[in-house]
Amino acid sequence: MRKDLFRKLVTLSLLGVITSVWPVLAYPETKTIRISKPEAMASYRSRPMDLKGGGRLLLVSPKEWFWLAEKLSIQLREAHLHYSALFGEIPPVETTLKLIDSERFYRETGAPSWTNALYYKGVMSIPLNFQDPVNMDDLFRSVSHEYTHAVINALSGGRTPGWLDEGLAQEAEGDVNPALEPALKKWLYFNQPISLDLLQGGFTKLESRMVAPAYGQSLFAARVVVNTFGFQNLRTYFDNLRGGKPKSVAFKNAFGISESGFERAFGKYVKKWAYGHDTDTKVATSDPVDHAHGYTQQRGGLAR
Repeated sequence: MRKDLFRKLVTLSLLGVITSVWPVLAYPETKTIRISKPEAMASYRSRPMDLKGGGRLLLVSPKEWFWLAEKLSIQLREAHLHYSALFGEIPPVETTLKLIDSERFYRETGAPSWTNALYYKGVMSIPLNFQDPVNMDDLFRSVSHEYTHAVINALSGGRTPGWLDEGLAQEAEGDVNPALEPALKKWLYFNQPISLDLLQGGFTKLESRMVAPAYGQSLFAARVVVNTFGFQNLRTYFDNLRGGKPKSVAFKNAFGISESGFERAFGKYVKKWAYGHDTDTKVATSDPVDHAHGYTQQRGGLAR
């Protein structure tokens, strides 16, 4: 196993203060708005928008909220240009931004109650509760998170492992959710790092006690990948995946180390991080999932 990888991993500090490796967009000043109660399904509107590189963004929203969908689409088009500058030409992104009443969202998707947004089969579903004020800053974070999934899906042909996909999408939000570090530490005090195989898919099917640590570990691991190997090699990895190479081959081709080798190195040092930086021993006694999710609570977009 490469010694330089171990050296780079061992220099990592606390999750909350690791240098951000994923350039993020500037968000508007935090502001809350209120939205009206939508009417029946027949009142939905839709409009397609072209994206650079031949992609398309379809806006779908109750007519009462369509002004908000259009506002969010400006953020998404800027994000698309941002990622094009970062990765080079992006294969056509075909995605839908769907604003939906939160009650209907949970009923139709069956998603856990902590899910505040969902990217599934090319659709970014954003549930909104007309009874509560919407925090625009957090809403923009949620949308940026979900659109990152759409871009990664296009770059890799939908084959990026869940831990990396989710970690990079969290990075796109900007500030780290402050609940993730204590949740991950608490998990690592009593358990081994979560297997990357277990984090291959989405996180909505995980046991509740594993959700917050899984997000924290995925963010940590994604930052390690970018800090250690760089964006050019990450693009190579995506291209290999999109080209149909087996995931193990794609990983080795792009990063020069096997997936298992990377996981061993990462596991060793994330465990050291948990025990070696014991500066905050006070861990929330409530369910960390309650702290780690929900744009109406703290930070948004933490669900696939």
